[in-house]
This record gives sequence, C-alpha cells and structure tokens, in this order.
Amino acid sequence: MYKATKILATKAFEAANEFIAPRHCEICGHLINSSIEQSKWVCSECEHRFIIAPTADEIKNKMFRNIEKDESGISNFYCLYQYNDEKGFSVLIKDLKYSGFTRIGSHYGSVLGRKILSESDVIYDFVIPVPIHFAKKRERGYNQSESIATAIAKEIKSSCNFEIIYRKVYTQTQTLLKSNERQTNVEGVFDLKKNHPELKNKILLLTDDVLTTGSTLNACAVLLLENGARQVDIATLAIAV
Repeated sequence: MYKATKILATKAFEAANEFIAPRHCEICGHLINSSIEQSKWVCSECEHRFIIAPTADEIKNKMFRNIEKDESGISNFYCLYQYNDEKGFSVLIKDLKYSGFTRIGSHYGSVLGRKILSESDVIYDFVIPVPIHFAKKRERGYNQSESIATAIAKEIKSSCNFEIIYRKVYTQTQTLLKSNERQTNVEGVFDLKKNHPELKNKILLLTDDVLTTGSTLNACAVLLLENGARQVDIATLAIAV
C-alpha cells in the first residue's frame, strides 16, 4: 500500500513539475512529451539520429593506431554511441560534463550496463570511474564518470569503487592535444590511493564518458594491472571517431 501511494505521489509530482516547467529537447529544443519519449533530455526524433558506436574489434583497432599493442592494458570495450562536434549525442555529453546534468550519466550508464549484460558473461569484481584531479572536481563539483559507473554497477550487479586510484597531477585538458601528446600528457598522472591487496587477480571495469585515443583509460588500466588486477575492460558512453 505504501509503495503504491509513493508511486502515485511521485507521478503526480512529475506531472505538476512538467506543467510548471515543461522539458525541452537538449538538441533541437522541441517540447518533450513525457508520456511518449523514453528520455527526459532528448526527443525520440533526435535520439533516433544518434550514431551507434563501432564494434568492439573496430574500437580496439582504432586504439592500436595510437597505442602500441604491447603497451595496451585493455582487454574488452563497450560503448554506446559515436561522439562528434555536430548536434547529436555529443550535446548530451557536454551537458553531463560541464552543466551538471549528472542524471544523463545515470540514465545512459544504465543503458550501457544493459548492453554489457547482453554482450558479455564476464563477472566484474569492481566498476571504477576514471578519476579527475581533486582541484577539477572542486571546480566542477562532481566527476561525471562516477554517475556512469554507479549506474553500470547497479545494472550488472557489481560493486562501484571510487577509492582505488586517483589523479595526482592536474594536467592540461586532452581535448586540444594530438594523439601522441595525449599519451605524454597522462604519463605518471595516476596512482593508487593506498596499497590494495584486494586488486590481486580481480577483473575490473573502467568507466568514462568518452573514449578518444584511449590514452587516459589505458594509463589507468596499466596501473591496475601492475598492481595485481587480472583483467581490465572499459565502458564509455561514446567514442570519438
């Protein structure tokens, strides 16, 4: 009885909120009909135009154009959509990353978690978000990858761990760098928060918003493998192509 009452109250609140402040698509600006649309941030028409990410093998080959195979610490790849600078999924990524819309990370993190379940039977011991420097987190107020990791962990019935690795160096943003500069930019910037014997022989899933060259994710993966992890896979909402 209590649960049913709570659900009705929630629906009534959402209906009232939409009447007062109706949602508009973050991409085209059109009004979102919550009784029809699946997403709270983008209309179905825009969502249908999102470009599906390449296959895991294609993503791996892309990364090997920037990172030598014997320097890679990543085994498997999961990704939802392509990222580009035109109007598309990239708009939602920017909202998530710079405008505080962490619920976008939670929503699409859940979608990504279900994709992982459909494509793999790997059981992950921990889901780990790529960390940002504490000064950047203080400026921004959050780490967008944490909302993604939390949602994925819930879907795949794993544990989310924010306490294993940290970013010890505040580096220049990767966005403006060339691929070879990106590798240099992340060398030695990550470290373990403390000794983690529980990493030994564990299978880990690293999460981030966008995979570009793979330099940042690979730097984290190599660190985890060097400290006892057996396998490191990655999951991102988008890939830059």
